Amino acid sequence: MTVVFMAFDLLGAQGRDLRPWPLSRRRARLAEVIGASGTGVQLMPSTLDVDLGRAWISADQAAVGVEGAVAKGLNSRYPLRGGRAGWGKVRYYGDVDALVLGVTGSPTRSRALVLGQADRRGRVRAVGLSTTLSRTALVSLAGRLRLAEGGPQRASGVIAGLPGNEDFTFWPVEAGVVVEARADRAFELGRYRHRLSVVRVRAEV
Repeated sequence: MTVVFMAFDLLGAQGRDLRPWPLSRRRARLAEVIGASGTGVQLMPSTLDVDLGRAWISADQAAVGVEGAVAKGLNSRYPLRGGRAGWGKVRYYGDVDALVLGVTGSPTRSRALVLGQADRRGRVRAVGLSTTLSRTALVSLAGRLRLAEGGPQRASGVIAGLPGNEDFTFWPVEAGVVVEARADRAFELGRYRHRLSVVRVRAEV
């Protein structure tokens, strides 16, 4: 297996801070550095062609682990104190089926769903938390969810999104309700890194 380092920006070179440079100039300097480095390092592709950029945000790209693309202005400078200088992440979203494992909020006023999927061994595990439920989603779920015995439980904040989120409380529900949810392809360590948006109730199993 060959490992290649993909470089997309250059923040400094030869002791000089390049963050105040516009992106177009930083990228040109990065190309020079990579050209002199030999094998093992490649320049991340970029384009000014809108149609080509859209083609990169596709199911085929997502299938090999490419979440999407980042849109950056050619004159944008790298922020000195964090942030993204107006850059935008454009992700590919696809629909997935997930089993409802629990609800946050209260038994009578659900705010979000704890969602699960079967792993390779067929065991159902929590893989993510939904965004706040829309009115349409709440209506479609009305009367379908039944609280499981045992009362509320604590769950790792990692399930709720990016690492570092605080743990949260949810109410487990009886297995059986499957929803269709929209998710990006940022899936790692057995969970979705971003919250899923519930589209509709899929079925009861």
